[in-house]
Amino acid sequence: MKNLCFFFVFIFLSGSFFAQEPPNVIKVRRQQLLKKAEYDETDYKVIAVDRYGNPKTESVVGFELHFMEKGKERSFKSNSNTLTPEMVAKLKDLKKATQVWFTKIKGDEGEGHLVDLPNFDYMIFPKCVNCPGPKKKR
Repeated sequence: MKNLCFFFVFIFLSGSFFAQEPPNVIKVRRQQLLKKAEYDETDYKVIAVDRYGNPKTESVVGFELHFMEKGKERSFKSNSNTLTPEMVAKLKDLKKATQVWFTKIKGDEGEGHLVDLPNFDYMIFPKCVNCPGPKKKR
């Protein structure tokens, strides 16, 4: 009888220890200020756009540029928001419209907080100086 009474007390006490509710936790998710990146063809820069749609010209700190030329992929890396002179020279030498991809874009939201921005593509149209002339009809 003593053992039975001790057993019920033990079950009662152990049940009350396990019946506690988990502590309420408030999870705070930080909203990213910069949402996407865009290419500015007039200044040969990659600019960031914040969540309100305002351009931030100096927020991009690095990116990679990829495009196909004669069946081979060309890749370049920049550690600033501007295209390097080598990139600009290759893009100016293109003879037909080419799609370029900007990848691994890093943006600075302020105080050294780096964020990854989504990749995007852009169509580059060459100047007509590099274009082949029209074919002559015979």
